[in-house]
Amino acid sequence: MDRKKIIAFMTDKRYKPMTLEELQHAFGVVADRASFFQNVLKSLEHEGKVVRTRTGKYTVPERLNLVAGTYRGHPGGFGFLVRDEGGNDIFIPRDDSQGAMNNDRVLVRVRRLPGRYDSAEGEVVRIVKRANRTVVGTYQGGKHFGYVRPDEKRLPFDIYVPKGSERSARSGDKVIVSITRWPDVQRNPEGEVIEVLGQRDDPGVQTRMTIEKFGLSTAFDKDVLLWASRLPQEICDEDISGREDFRSALTVTIDGEDARDFDDAVSIRKTPSGWELSVHIADVSHYVTEGSAADVEAARRGCTVYLVDLALHMLPEQLATDLCSLKEGQDRLTVSVIMEIDYSGDVLSYRFAESVITNKKRLTYTEVQDVFEGRSERLPADIQEMLWQMKTLAQILRNKRISRGSLDLDFPEEKIIMDADGRVTAIEVHRRTWAEQVIEEFMIKANEVVAEHCYRFGIPFIYRVHEEPDPEKMQRLKQILSSMGIRLDPGRKVRPRMLQKAIEQSKGTHAEIPVSEMCLRSLKKARYSAEHGRHYGLAADYYTHFTSPIRRYPDLWAHRLLKELLRTRQWSAQRIDYLEHVLPEIAYKSSVMERMAEEAERDSLEQKKLEYIKGFVGATFNGIIIGVVDYGLYVRLENSVQGLVHASTLQEDGYLLDSDRMVVLSEKRRKGLRLGDKVAVRLLEVNVDERRVQLSLVRGSSERAMGVVRSEKVGKKNRVRKQKS
Repeated sequence: MDRKKIIAFMTDKRYKPMTLEELQHAFGVVADRASFFQNVLKSLEHEGKVVRTRTGKYTVPERLNLVAGTYRGHPGGFGFLVRDEGGNDIFIPRDDSQGAMNNDRVLVRVRRLPGRYDSAEGEVVRIVKRANRTVVGTYQGGKHFGYVRPDEKRLPFDIYVPKGSERSARSGDKVIVSITRWPDVQRNPEGEVIEVLGQRDDPGVQTRMTIEKFGLSTAFDKDVLLWASRLPQEICDEDISGREDFRSALTVTIDGEDARDFDDAVSIRKTPSGWELSVHIADVSHYVTEGSAADVEAARRGCTVYLVDLALHMLPEQLATDLCSLKEGQDRLTVSVIMEIDYSGDVLSYRFAESVITNKKRLTYTEVQDVFEGRSERLPADIQEMLWQMKTLAQILRNKRISRGSLDLDFPEEKIIMDADGRVTAIEVHRRTWAEQVIEEFMIKANEVVAEHCYRFGIPFIYRVHEEPDPEKMQRLKQILSSMGIRLDPGRKVRPRMLQKAIEQSKGTHAEIPVSEMCLRSLKKARYSAEHGRHYGLAADYYTHFTSPIRRYPDLWAHRLLKELLRTRQWSAQRIDYLEHVLPEIAYKSSVMERMAEEAERDSLEQKKLEYIKGFVGATFNGIIIGVVDYGLYVRLENSVQGLVHASTLQEDGYLLDSDRMVVLSEKRRKGLRLGDKVAVRLLEVNVDERRVQLSLVRGSSERAMGVVRSEKVGKKNRVRKQKS
C-alpha cells in the first residue's frame, strides 16, 4: 500500500477520521494484505505523519492543528520543534514541553502564527517516541539520594538517582544512567546507574562518553558476526561470471593517508571528443542482501561514524575493510558508471555495469598533490599522465558546476595528531587541494547520472535533496554581508550562484571563513528522500548518494535499485508497493542517523581539541573574528579552536556591540572590529565538559585591527562599560 495514497486520502477535505476497519474497507484491503496495511499505518503513526485519536480513529496531524517533528532542547529549559516538512522552527516554552527531551519525536499544537521575522509558538501534546533511554553524565552523591548531571546541555535537568541505584558510582564519576521515570513539567526524570565509566580524564573515558551520549553502536550482535564469518575470503569465478571485466584497466584509488575502507576507484581514458571516465564503486549489495542480518544492522546504524580515535563501522570489518574494500592488487566486485564527457563537461553518453576491477595503485591525497605541484617523480609515468588527465577533466566539471550556480564551500580541514597513549600532541589545519577535488568532482558527477537515470525510468528510489533556504535567514544574511561591503541583490530570491559570488568576493581575505560559515548556516540541511527534489547547494536537478555503500546505508539501496533496473524493466506491482512503503522510512531514518553521526563526530573532535588547548591557559594566540552577539564576540584561533570573548572582558571603555551588523564599535562609532578581522587573544579558561573556551582581547591588538565602519545608530543596551579591576 502506497503511503502517499494513504496520506493524500486523509488530507482530502472530504475525509472524516476513520477506524482501522473503515480504512481497510475504503482501500479494498483483502484479508491476506490486512497485516501489511496495519504495519503501514503503524509506521506512519510512529513517524507522526498520522495520528490515532482517543476514539481509535486515524487522521493527519494538521487536521487537529498539530505539527510533527523533532524536539530540540535548549540549555535554558525551553526548546524548538524542528518540523519534518521544513520551515521555521516552532518555539516551545519550558512549561509547555510536557517533559519532552532533546531529540524526542513529538506532536505540537501551534498557538500563534509566525510573523515575518518571528517564530511560531506551540505546546507539546504528545511524545511519539523517546530518544534518550540512557544518558551520560556526572554522578553526585548525597546522604539520602544522588543525581546525575547530563553532559548534554540540551538536557537541562538533573536525573534523580534513589539510594541503592547508584551502583559503585562515587561523586565526580562519569556514569551511564538508564531513565526509569520520564520527566514532566513538575518533576525531574528518575533513573538508575547501569555503568560507571570512571573519572573523565581516565584513558578512553571521553570516547565512551561520546559513544553513549549519542547512542552509537560498537560491537556487532552474534547473528551479524556469524553471518560475516560465513563470507568467502576472496571472490571466486562464480562471482565474476557475467560481469564486465575492467581488471586490465589502469584503475586507482585516491584517499587520505589513514583511510582503511576504500569504496571508490577511478580510471580515465582519452577519447577524440574528450574523456571516458569510469567510476567503480564497491558492490556491497552483492554480499549484503535485503533482509540479511547485516542489512538489518546496517539499516539501524545508518552510516559509519568516524570519531577522532575510533571508527564505528556500519558493516562488519570483514566487509568494510577487506572483502568489499578496493584494496591495491586485489580483484574486487564493483558497480561501474562509465561516462563519455566532452571538453565542455557535458555527459555525451553513459552506461552502467556490474563489474570486476583490480586496483592497480592505492594513492594518497599527498602523493597526488605532489604530482600536481611537480614535487614527485616516484610514481610511474603512466599514472602521472593519468592524474593530469583527471585534473584537467575535474577542473572542467567544477567550472561547469559553478557556472550553473553550484556552491563550493571550502573550509579548512582539521586533523588531530595523537601519541601512543591517545594524548593530543598537535592540531593540523590545511585547505582542500586539487587531489581531493578531483575525486569530489567525479563522485558528484556519478551521483547525478545515477539519480537522473533512475528518475527517468520512474522507479522507487532514494534521492539526496536540499530545499531552498528560509527567506528570513537569507534576509539576515544579506544584512550582515552588506555591513562587510558584500552586496546581494536586495530585490531578488537568493540563488546559490549569488552566495557563491559572495564567497568569491571574500576569497583571500580574513573574512573568507566567516562568510563561508554564515552562508552554510543560512542553508537548510540536505536530507534523504523517497520523493524527487532538487539539490539547492549543488544547483542539481537530480542527485543521490551512490558512491559510498560501505559507509552509508542509502548508497547501498541505490545500488540495489540500479542493479534491479539493469536486470529487469518489468517490476511487479507487489515489489513497487513494498518499496513505496519502506523507502520513505529508510530515507527518514538515514537522515536522522546522519545528523546524529555528524554531531558525534563534531563532539569527538571538539573534545580532543579542547583537551589539547587547555594546556595553554594564559597563552596568547592569533585569531579572526567569526561572530558578534549581544554578549560578546567569537574568535577562531589559527589552530581552529573557537572561543568567546565575553562582553565583560572587553576592557576598553565604551565599546558597542552591534550584533545586527556583526561589528564591535569604538566609543566614537567611526572605527570598529568586523567579521574576519585579525586579533590577538589570551586564553582564559577551558571547560571540556561544556565545550566552552573563554578568551580576552590582548590590550592594544583591537586598536591595530580596527577599520572604518559605516556610522549607524546602535542601541544603548549593547554598551559595554569598563570593568573594575
